[in-house]
Amino acid sequence: MMDIAINPLENRTVNRTQAAGLVRLVREFEEKGFEMRVSAKGELWGIRCISMIKGQKADYSKSMFKLVGKYIIRTADGKVIDTAA
Repeated sequence: MMDIAINPLENRTVNRTQAAGLVRLVREFEEKGFEMRVSAKGELWGIRCISMIKGQKADYSKSMFKLVGKYIIRTADGKVIDTAA
């Protein structure tokens, strides 16, 4: 059996370094427009915050849909999807 000596000072340094890296990662994603959260299991979750068009049925991304008058139109094919709320 191996004897492993654990140095508490080294562990604290490692934990601080990992925490600093995590904070830096979250800040970088937030600068890019993401809203970041850490789950109870310690998993990172990110949601991209984008501008939306409010429709009767749902909210639509301005990057894929456009508002023409009261209609929400899909930019890829010009099909009317919904009406504005």
